[in-house]
Amino acid sequence: KLLVEFPCLELHDRLAIIVPSNEFRVPFRNSLKRELAKNAELKHLSIMSALDATKTIHFAKRNKENAFIVVDTIDEMNGLERLVVFGVGLDEKITGDPALANTIRSRIYRAITRAHLVFYLINKRLAGGWFEYIDGFGSSKFDFEAEKDKYVPDAARNTIDSIRVAGKSVPNAARNTINSIAVDENEESSEQQVDNFRADSDRLSSGMGPQPALERSPTSVNQGAWETTEN
Repeated sequence: KLLVEFPCLELHDRLAIIVPSNEFRVPFRNSLKRELAKNAELKHLSIMSALDATKTIHFAKRNKENAFIVVDTIDEMNGLERLVVFGVGLDEKITGDPALANTIRSRIYRAITRAHLVFYLINKRLAGGWFEYIDGFGSSKFDFEAEKDKYVPDAARNTIDSIRVAGKSVPNAARNTINSIAVDENEESSEQQVDNFRADSDRLSSGMGPQPALERSPTSVNQGAWETTEN
């Protein structure tokens, strides 16, 4: 399916297959190796661990003799990423143990975040697992007309209006926020900065914009830069 969606994709060092544990990895790796040998398009690929792939120098020209994919556990893939990632057998039945539930959720999340482009989940149907809810989605396609009926044209405007109403109910909210800012007396021009904030707040409350920045004179550094350019 991957090569159907991306027919020109080179898999060399771009595909990682992540499994939950070493007990799962060893028999899975052996089975995968046999299946690759049967496929004319993929039989040139070798299988490497995450550590061996990381130690491989990539200045050599890519060819079928040195092409490989990565197969390793989620713990060994921490901090590593690949263009395409397959998560295999990561789900597990959730019991009453909160620590186990968090462990399963963590490894699924970490596996998903290893992928740059696309992540594929391969897992048997498991009652009580994290992905049990996926069965409820079915295979129906997105129904544009049905979703359009749920559309609320003025949702954004109504949200903005409600914010404006809430703001009017607290007239001194902006001033109170500014007054709550701790001023460092030792910092030069801190008081002036607070006064500017207060002035902008008053202008905003009266419907005017913030104080224009044009009144500020350019610094000597900027003046020097302009003078140098003109000469």
